[in-house]
Amino acid sequence: ARLCLVRWYYRTRTKPVGEGKPPPLQAGEDVTDKHIPVIVGEYGTMKSADTASRVYFCEMFSKRCFEAGIPCFFWDNGEEYDRLAFQWRTPGLIEALQHAVSGEDYEVTKS
Repeated sequence: ARLCLVRWYYRTRTKPVGEGKPPPLQAGEDVTDKHIPVIVGEYGTMKSADTASRVYFCEMFSKRCFEAGIPCFFWDNGEEYDRLAFQWRTPGLIEALQHAVSGEDYEVTKS
């Protein structure tokens, strides 16, 4: 039998996100150790949170997934990316996402 675990992960709190590691990738890293394929089908933040916290969370989460070998898909309802103008609305977000999957060894910090 073939199995692929799909997870959705959202940061729903509106308070600023502090420094440090986010919660573990529940049912992610544990099953990849057993060679069960895992993807994070959607993850994102709420526009009601401050910009620095949204960028920090997305970078930290993307980097952790990348390091664990878990593909993840950023979900946006049009708040972060303008689908008509083809431009990012959130300053620093695309750069943070690209840095997160660069393979560079660095500590994610909140700006």
